[in-house]
Amino acid sequence: LTKIKPKIEYDGYVPASVTPGPLSSGEGLVERIKDATMKWDPQTNTMIISDPGVEDKRLFVLSEELASAFKVMQREGNNLSPTLRCYWDGKSVAPITKNNPIRVTDPHVCITGHITNEELLKVLDEGEHFTGLTNRFLWVCAKRGRLQPLPNGIHDNDLIRFQEEYLRCAKFAQTIGEVSRTKRADDRWIDVYPELAKDHPGILGSVCNRAEAQTARLSLIFALLCGAKEIDVCHIDWALAAWEYTMKSAEWIFDTGVKDPVQDKILKFLTENGKASLTEIHKALGNNYQKEKIQLSIKRLESGGVVSVKVVKTSGRPKQIIYLTKKTN
Repeated sequence: LTKIKPKIEYDGYVPASVTPGPLSSGEGLVERIKDATMKWDPQTNTMIISDPGVEDKRLFVLSEELASAFKVMQREGNNLSPTLRCYWDGKSVAPITKNNPIRVTDPHVCITGHITNEELLKVLDEGEHFTGLTNRFLWVCAKRGRLQPLPNGIHDNDLIRFQEEYLRCAKFAQTIGEVSRTKRADDRWIDVYPELAKDHPGILGSVCNRAEAQTARLSLIFALLCGAKEIDVCHIDWALAAWEYTMKSAEWIFDTGVKDPVQDKILKFLTENGKASLTEIHKALGNNYQKEKIQLSIKRLESGGVVSVKVVKTSGRPKQIIYLTKKTN
């Protein structure tokens, strides 16, 4: 819908700036919504504006190639990951640079990214689970519901209704200020908070350990979409349902308990032998799976802490040995 020309008048509302990316560095993100910069003018003996910056600190990033962002994060000196974490927290950002220092105050940045499960496991550095980057994203698994070789276009009237409704919500949200919960919503929140705030071990726990903050934000969004001035019980329940779906998605992506025939066979072989090389695993699976698929399954098991991979020097090429580190049910 971001590619469709609006068919309604915004009536004074200014949409946020939209960029397709790709995400490449923290400085690049700051540049899009940077503060004004000042410099000393010796002629007038005063500070003058050298760069007006960007007044509107809202930015929506729609990244169709999220894999590229995770790849550049692995480069030495790249600060994209800490910048994204600061944006989620709503903190001001001022990258330390040698020349032309820039800063953004009170940023409001939203990111929607697309990536396949296989590519995500391949390019995402495991350390990002423990920096807190992955639990600042809401992971949503989606697949095509049906084949539609000749899809029907969106009728203008339907598009206009859609745009008008979201415009109404956006304009309403700008007038509200602070949003509180009703007494009933407070009681509901107190009831569910201990479960949301519970720490979970392992990789999956690292991905999902911001449950209370994410759910609180979702409940606020649902309230504003309904045109409500307070968060009520229904908004919390809808937020809990949305969070549960993202939890299930994260479990499917990162948890090794997900049923995967290749993983199951690898685990069975390692349980019987304790360790094995890639070649031995490939033979044990009857040479029925591509090498890439086996490596992705091992990567998934490694991310879950079920196996560890060590490189052993030989007289020829280095050999990867996969060790079973914990038993599974």
